[in-house]
Amino acid sequence: MKKNSYMALYLALLMVIALVGCSAGAPNGTSDKSSSTTSDQPILQESAEWFKEQTTYYEIISSEVCGDQIVFLTGTKSPGTDGYQNLQAFVVKQTDGDYEVAAMKDGERGVSAGFSAHVLATDALTIVFGDTSDS
Repeated sequence: MKKNSYMALYLALLMVIALVGCSAGAPNGTSDKSSSTTSDQPILQESAEWFKEQTTYYEIISSEVCGDQIVFLTGTKSPGTDGYQNLQAFVVKQTDGDYEVAAMKDGERGVSAGFSAHVLATDALTIVFGDTSDS
C-alpha cells in the first residue's frame, strides 16, 4: 500500500514537471509593441473629439486603436458621486472620413462585492471589460 502511494506521488511530480516544461516554451500572446503607437495618437484624438461632440453623457476612460477600429471604454456617473455607475464599451470605425459607432455594450456595476465582467463581440474584435466593487 505504501509503495502505491509513493508511486502516485512520483507520477504526480512527473506530471507537474512536464506541465511546467511545456508551458515554459509556449508563447504568452502578448507583444512588446504597444498597440497604441504614436502614429495612432492623431486618430485617437480625432475620434475622441468626434465622440465627445455626439454626447456629453459618457466620460471616456480609455481608448485604443485595434486595426481599423477604435475602442472606447466609457463610464457614466450619478450626480454628486465620484465613482462610475455604469461602464460602456464602444467600437467606432471610420468610413469615408466620417466616424460611426459600429457596436456598443452597456455594463452595469456589480451589486455585490467582487468582479463583474461584460463582453462585446464583433466580427473582428472581442472586448472584455468590467470592474471591481467593495459592496
